[in-house]
Amino acid sequence: MAGLVSLLWIGILFIYVWLIVASNQYAKRMGYSNVGYLFLAIFGTPVILLLVIYMQGETDEHRKKRIIEEEAWRRGENIEVAKEEQGKDITDVLLS
Repeated sequence: MAGLVSLLWIGILFIYVWLIVASNQYAKRMGYSNVGYLFLAIFGTPVILLLVIYMQGETDEHRKKRIIEEEAWRRGENIEVAKEEQGKDITDVLLS
């Protein structure tokens, strides 16, 4: 019985760590500081944090980068060239 309980606790700990890593990766993908959200996930609830990140959506800067990369992909350009053009205004890049 004690072995089953310890196995259950190990499973719960594994799921908790997995949720922390998932919320950290999701925050990074949405353009947020993954270090800040890592601390929030460790000291808070990772499931609620995932919902908060989902509700906030992408940052404006991350959205601009994604649009530039998608436009470069659509035009068949090298994505590295589009990343170098990010210093320009986004309308200049998209209209060129």
